Amino acid sequence: MKTFIALLPALALMASASPFRLANDNSSVEDVTPSIKDVPLSTKDVSLEPLAGNTTTPGIDSLPTCAVPCIEVAIKSASDCELDDLPCLCKNRAKIAKSAKKCILSTCGAKKTQKKVVPQVQALCKAEDKKEEERRKAEKKKEKEQEEARKKAEKEQKERDKKQREDEKKKEKEEKKKQKEKEKEEKRKKKEEEKKKKEEEKEFERLRKEEEKRKKEEEKRKKKEQEDAEAGENEKRDDNEERGEPDFTLEKVKAAHTWWKLDKEHPVKGEPF
Repeated sequence: MKTFIALLPALALMASASPFRLANDNSSVEDVTPSIKDVPLSTKDVSLEPLAGNTTTPGIDSLPTCAVPCIEVAIKSASDCELDDLPCLCKNRAKIAKSAKKCILSTCGAKKTQKKVVPQVQALCKAEDKKEEERRKAEKKKEKEQEEARKKAEKEQKERDKKQREDEKKKEKEEKKKQKEKEKEEKRKKKEEEKKKKEEEKEFERLRKEEEKRKKEEEKRKKKEQEDAEAGENEKRDDNEERGEPDFTLEKVKAAHTWWKLDKEHPVKGEPF
């Protein structure tokens, strides 16, 4: 941590003089570092003075005392980092350097070169940069997996919806087919009933005609029998007349009429005529 703090003044100088910027540089960060005249050389909550002249970083002689107040204020104003939070300091090193550069330039001057600073800062934050890169890769991988999972879920949902639509369509088709078969069966039954009814009516009409024919034949037969009987009677009468026998007898009258019967209350004696 002392090494990182020792590099910040030179890093600020490098940021102001270099034609390129370090990673995580944010050019939109305003310089809010006050002038050295407005900054006390020691603060109670943040103090880097104990680190001055106590660095062992190769290529850096020492932390200039004049830069200590500038760095103290820059850390507080440009980040929310604590002095012992190396990941936070590395992540915000560009902001801190940019915030402190004006104060350091006006106070200390450009005493350190970027050739000495860049390798040290990069080496110091290499592990943290690697962790940050791994974290970003992990987040990117997680986002990719989530996106793939989302797409997979959408695809599965689409397939389910498609299957559901196909099932509904198939079910509707089957229902229509069943309804059509049902209507066809009803028509067939109705047709058979109508056919059966017509056959029954036809059979009834046939029987009626046969009955009428039978009755006519029966009447004709009876009429013929009657005619034959009358003809026989006439022939017999003619025969009786020829023999001189009477054709009009009491038995025939009794057989044809009932008025001759005697009334029990009013008996009539003798023959009825």
